[in-house]
Amino acid sequence: MGFMMRFLWVFLMLFATVMARPAMAECESGEIIIRMSHINRSFNHPIGDAASELEQRVNTELDGLACMEVFGNSLLYTDDRVVRALLDGDIQLAVPSYGALDEYTRNFRVFGLPFVFKNINAVGRFQESAAARSLLLSMRGFGIRGLDYWQTGMLQLSANKPLNNPKAAKGLTFRTTGSTVSNVQFAAMGAYSKPISYAALYSALESGELDGAEESWANFNDKRIYEVQSTLTQTNHAVGGNVLIMSQAWFKTLPPEVSKPLMKIIAEVSKKQREQVASAEVKAKAKIIADGGVIVALTAGERDEWRNELKGVFSHFAAEVNPVFTRLIDRINAEN
Repeated sequence: MGFMMRFLWVFLMLFATVMARPAMAECESGEIIIRMSHINRSFNHPIGDAASELEQRVNTELDGLACMEVFGNSLLYTDDRVVRALLDGDIQLAVPSYGALDEYTRNFRVFGLPFVFKNINAVGRFQESAAARSLLLSMRGFGIRGLDYWQTGMLQLSANKPLNNPKAAKGLTFRTTGSTVSNVQFAAMGAYSKPISYAALYSALESGELDGAEESWANFNDKRIYEVQSTLTQTNHAVGGNVLIMSQAWFKTLPPEVSKPLMKIIAEVSKKQREQVASAEVKAKAKIIADGGVIVALTAGERDEWRNELKGVFSHFAAEVNPVFTRLIDRINAEN
């Protein structure tokens, strides 16, 4: 893509982001300010759409009591900085990736285990379970209140060639969020990993700083990665998702007339977000194909080859998470 075309595309995306999202709330004196940060665009994305709906509902249903402002597209913070910003009180809500929470609990690594989930429906059922709900509470000692799971879909791989088997990835450098599981996973393939912000993903692939990426269909579509990668390989090897978190210290300051309805709204929006992620996957994949992206699906034999190659990674990290989680996932997979 030439410089002028890229400049025009970036301008149009920024213009569309501004025009498609609700106008920034005009907060009234005396209202409790709720600032939220995420890295995705504010429309036509599973997380961006949910964040926009949350903002609209809070500003409508808690008008006069609370005022919510949502900043998407990494306008405030990238994924590696957003948790610290929340703990410092600069924002009150955030939606970091599982990898960004690794230093607070290793149990979120269960979502990165290679081929642990049969499909996106199995992910949803697990996240509704009491075991997964308890995981959300495991960061309170750090001042982080886990509220709910917000999914983007199953993870796929991109490169400038099909990745029908792990050997095809040897020597390539892939973008990760800094997730320990992803880093070891790529090392097991003979590949390299490099933590680069989601906002810089497109330019890093375009310049050749990166050879590939590990993202969901929604994120590949969001960043139009198919423009700078010749092939997207459908591996469905792990879960692309985030956790909606809140500052525990800030939450304790809320009066009941705000905290109770706020938590109800969050629960309802989050449930809807998870229920709609499967259809969002289908739409994002179809949009990629319609725009000229090339998607390669693995055969059953190729998928087994991938699974066998990454067995050691699975075993290593499965031993680090609560076995209650992996046993429950096995039961859910058998029923799906």
